[in-house]
Amino acid sequence: MGAKLVVSRVVNPMLKLYYTPISLNDRRLWVALEKQIAFEPIALNLDGDQFGPEFSAINPFHRIPV
Repeated sequence: MGAKLVVSRVVNPMLKLYYTPISLNDRRLWVALEKQIAFEPIALNLDGDQFGPEFSAINPFHRIPV
């Protein structure tokens, strides 16, 4: 029996950008990303979204953009 070559392709998950529309830094990053790679924009409300358990798992310092 001959050996078989198996080629697997790892697909990178899409980059997620957590941002707030009022931040100038977020807008600059968004423009840079749009020019080079695909990403999923996720808007946050600064009334507390950044303090929830889901966001804390991503960034324990609660800073945006992430």
